[in-house]
Amino acid sequence: MKFLLILLICIFSCTACNNETETPKTSTKKSVIDHYMKEVNKDVALEELEQIDLLLERYQWPVTETGTGIRYWIYEQGNGRKLSNGDRIQSEYTIHLINGNEVYNSDNDGLMDLDIGNSNVTPGMAEMVHLLHEGDGVKIIIPSHLGFGLAGDGQKIPSRATLIYDLKKIKIIR
Repeated sequence: MKFLLILLICIFSCTACNNETETPKTSTKKSVIDHYMKEVNKDVALEELEQIDLLLERYQWPVTETGTGIRYWIYEQGNGRKLSNGDRIQSEYTIHLINGNEVYNSDNDGLMDLDIGNSNVTPGMAEMVHLLHEGDGVKIIIPSHLGFGLAGDGQKIPSRATLIYDLKKIKIIR
């Protein structure tokens, strides 16, 4: 009986010691991984910003930047009212990746049809439409974190894609 009690105490002591020594190691590994991932994400975001700046330098678009990092240029002022939640709009459009590859356009894919204030749009487009008027023509550069992010759209837009929209003849249909 004394032997069994000593054995249980030894097992308990060893188990307790192992848990105490593993927790800091696990915590340290997680901390190192978290730090590394933050640095990688920061580097990727900075690279994306550099690519956007190079694009703007090349084309000399006189863009305005929102607080979230969207850049836009209203190259044709519409004479209609400002777009608002509840509006349904249609527009001719093209969508390019930052490398210049066209991924979608209204000639091939039909008019863009959006319900403003509904969840059928990316965060970037949800933000942008509130800055526009019926009839506007606008180029919009949406950073990946406000577009389709890490997942892409599962079709033509890859992971972490910066998107360049060109919307023309925005029309409120409801």
